[in-house]
This record gives sequence, C-alpha cells and structure tokens, in this order.
Amino acid sequence: MNYYLIFLIIIIITYICISKILKFKNKDIIFLNVAFIEMLLFLGFRDTTIGIDLQNYIPYFNIINGLNLDNLFYLPLERGYVILNKLVGLVGGENVFLFVVAFISLLGVYYSIKKYSKNYMLSVFIYITFQFYIFIFSGLRQGIAFSIVWLSLKYVKERKLVKFILIVLLASMFHKTALIFLPVYFIANKRITLKYVLLFLVVFISMLILKVQLVTFVTSFLYSTYAVSNTFGGYSLLVLLFAVFVFFILIRNKKIENFRDNDIWFNMLIVAILIQTLASTQGNIARLTMYYSFSVVLLIPNVLDSLKDKKQKIFIEAIVCISLFIFYFISIQNEANYMPYKLFF
Repeated sequence: MNYYLIFLIIIIITYICISKILKFKNKDIIFLNVAFIEMLLFLGFRDTTIGIDLQNYIPYFNIINGLNLDNLFYLPLERGYVILNKLVGLVGGENVFLFVVAFISLLGVYYSIKKYSKNYMLSVFIYITFQFYIFIFSGLRQGIAFSIVWLSLKYVKERKLVKFILIVLLASMFHKTALIFLPVYFIANKRITLKYVLLFLVVFISMLILKVQLVTFVTSFLYSTYAVSNTFGGYSLLVLLFAVFVFFILIRNKKIENFRDNDIWFNMLIVAILIQTLASTQGNIARLTMYYSFSVVLLIPNVLDSLKDKKQKIFIEAIVCISLFIFYFISIQNEANYMPYKLFF
C-alpha cells in the first residue's frame, strides 16, 4: 500500500473538512497548522529504516553520543549537525532525534508559506508533490539546511545583507551546500524584462549543449565520487520547472503590480532551472537545485492569486494540481527506499 499517496489524500481531505465545515474566519491558518502537524507526525514517527541516508545517519547518531567532546569534530560531518546530534542524545534516542530533525526541517517551510503564500493549501500541495517533503525523509542535514535558508528570505525581502549572510552561514553548519543560496540576495529584485528572459534562454540552451563538460567540472569539486550519467528523474524535474517558467511568462501582465512581488520567486526559479540542467546529467546536483526550486511553492499560488478572472484562475489551478498529482504519483512509485512506510512503534 502506498502510504505516501494516502497521506497526500489525507492533506486534501483535511483542507476540504476545514474549509467546508468550520465557521471560523481564519480557516486558512487553521488548515496550515493542522497540515504541518500531520506532516510532522508522519515524518517524525517513521521507523529508523525509512529513508536511504538513515543507514548512515542513525549509526553516526550513536557514534557521536558515544564520543567525548574532545573527539566530536573529527567526524566528516558539519559541526552544527554534530552538535545537534549530541544535544538530542542527552535527552533521547534515535526516534527522538528523527522527530527533532523533522520539526526543524519543517519549521522554515511553515514560516515561509505562512508569511509569503497567498494560498496555503496550494503551497502545501506543491511542497509535497514536488517531492520536497519526501526528500527530508532521507536528507537530514540538507533538510535542516533548507529550512534555515528559507528563514533567511525575510532578510532578502527586507534587504538586510548581514543578517541574511549569518542565517545562510548557520545553515552551512548543517550542510555546506547551503552556501549556494548566497547569490539569491543579489538576484532577488532583478526586474523581469524581455531582454532578461532572452538572455536566460541563451544561457539555458548553451548549458544544455555543454552540460557534460560542465557537470564533469562541477562534480570534481562537490561530488567527486559520482559518475556522470543521464537521469530520467533529472529530466522530468527540469521539464516541470521549465513548464512553471513558461506558465509565469504567459500569465504575467505588466499592468498587474502584484507581479513585482513575485520577481524574487521567479528569479530563484531561473537559477533552479539552470542548476537542474546539470542535474539531468548528474542526479546528485538536484540537491543544489532544491535551494532555489522551493520558490515554486510560493510563485505558483501567488501568480494564480493575482489573476482577476475567477473562472480562469480555477481552470489553471485545476490543471496545475492534476499535473502535479500525476507527477507525484509516478515519481513515488520509484522511491523503493521509502517503501513500505512504517511507524517506529
């Protein structure tokens, strides 16, 4: 039985029940709170065998808690992550550790959706179907790093460079790849013009042509143990991201001032597409894409919210949801390392 698909359906049912039954005015925030509690429980109460990287992380947790302070930082792990392991180990075991990591990994997501999304349900749906959620079942360090960098978006919006850098540096103490998020501060307010879009397309096509050479160069620094190879999953995500890009360009109307607020998410999407172009050849690079592709969780709902034609909005939202549901359904079938799902108790 595919519990991950059932879980998505539970989220949808939760939204329907809250929006149709409750009489409160703040139904959206109630849904968001309940949905994230559901995500936390489903993620935090899983067995220690659910998630391929846990075969390394769980032994490391036990090793760290068997070491004294003098020997802690000889392990090949970022210091922030090591310290977190040690602190959690003082109060609980492996399952407590997974629950704490789950909470931290979801915290930045919850904050970003609550603060910036115009449609909580759609943002949560995209977060799950784009497989951001399933990733943190396995990528513990990066899950924490993602959460922290998403908290830094506040300082990107407020143009507070020092605070932004400090947050990203904190994230890098859990996974060094978080440093790739630093450029977002400088591209956030780049205006979307025809010249800018054409330049992106030229760079994109050039990267498609030279991707093998570029990947060989990049992996020599980041992932030297991985061979260059074509990946179907990498291509499918690239197509999906590019479809969102086209969707934004077609709908965007210069007369609608609200679109200016979405330029930051669009600029992040462009970077995500360029990185994912390389990931279509070397799948592990997709972990870098995620720092930027998270923007779709905010971009799609906010763009749809800007539409004035209600029928058009409903139609496009239905197309988006059906397409993402199909993508998620197909993708989750190949996630053998997460099957079958089971609780730790």
